[in-house]
Amino acid sequence: MNILNIGLNHKTCPVATRERFAFSKQALPEAVHRMKQTVPASEWFLLSTCNRVEACFVTDRPHETRKGFEKFLSEIHQAETGQFEFYLYQYQDEEAVKHLFRVSCGLDSLVLGENEILGQIKEAYQLAQAEHASGPVLSRLLERALTVSKQARTQTRINEGAVSVPSAAVELAEKIFGRLHGEKVLVLGSGEMSALLLKHLVSSGAGAILIAGRREEKAKALACPFNAEVIPWDAWTKSLEQVDIVISSTSAPGILAGYEAVAAIMSARRHKPLFFIDIAVPRNIDARVGAIDDVYLYNIDDLKSVVGENLKGRKKEIEACERMIFHHAEEFSKWQGMLDSSEVIRSFRDYVTQCVEEEVERHLKQISSEERKILIDRIRGKILHAPLEKLKEAAGNGATQRYLEVIEALFRKPK
Repeated sequence: MNILNIGLNHKTCPVATRERFAFSKQALPEAVHRMKQTVPASEWFLLSTCNRVEACFVTDRPHETRKGFEKFLSEIHQAETGQFEFYLYQYQDEEAVKHLFRVSCGLDSLVLGENEILGQIKEAYQLAQAEHASGPVLSRLLERALTVSKQARTQTRINEGAVSVPSAAVELAEKIFGRLHGEKVLVLGSGEMSALLLKHLVSSGAGAILIAGRREEKAKALACPFNAEVIPWDAWTKSLEQVDIVISSTSAPGILAGYEAVAAIMSARRHKPLFFIDIAVPRNIDARVGAIDDVYLYNIDDLKSVVGENLKGRKKEIEACERMIFHHAEEFSKWQGMLDSSEVIRSFRDYVTQCVEEEVERHLKQISSEERKILIDRIRGKILHAPLEKLKEAAGNGATQRYLEVIEALFRKPK
């Protein structure tokens, strides 16, 4: 039984590729369900965020599982395998466990220590359970991942500083303008990301804040605590004539601001600079917009400059988290080793019992059934004692699999 983690993220590929293979929240249940038909695995879950698409599998056929996952991505996104296979990373067994723990702690995030990933992992876990895709191994693994992430956040300072994509976006805006006092900002979207954006914009002293969302009532509820102005969704482009910064974080599947529309707006603005920060995946702002004079476009990958600053001075916190991850990964490996060994031990015990019973029956027919049972138990116990002690010892140093293979090879019950 192997644990396999396969995916792509902000470290392995650009946003143009990530957005091509991302799953919306609405599409995830169907995607998890379709894995059953395409990917050979006994357990699985799928995680899709603005910075990663990855799946974790429990399988005894890692190579076939990898090929199945590639086929799944190709079919569901109607893309050739060559468009993404170069970007895929793969971790197996202990490295897969450590990778998932790093993801849960925010060590593998674009913004170090970000908290949003915890909720996303919980949702992925719940969806796997709902689709009957999560069994005893993944359940134990994901519960351990949530435990180590909580420990990392409470016992280290890993989540201090800019700990979300929205906070990093606002930090980037501050770098661009020096400060946000008096700057007029338009926020596109009315979801959780937009709520965080409004919070950080107000804390940074931004001037007037406008918000546009497809669901006007939700946008109004979001805007009220921050004294932001709600503008109609079908008329938000008109406000581009008066704002300084547009931050987009919607879940819309396509482009909201195209090249021609923005070019026309710039003439009306008399070429006063306009800044777009597009943190949506898929992106909301046409990439060609950045080529228009006096228009400056930044996407989620451009936040790496902010992230670089966030990493400075955090080496000790990262090292502390890595020690926790190593400890929890080791504990999980011991548990997995004992789980793997249970079937072999059961077969080994049955084989020894059968051999002893046959010999006792053949040579000691005169003793009572009770005496025969006691004798069998004593002989079996003596035979099994040393091998089982060795297996327990092996679970502590990662050598369980080697012993199981030997036991299976030497003591497999004849057919």
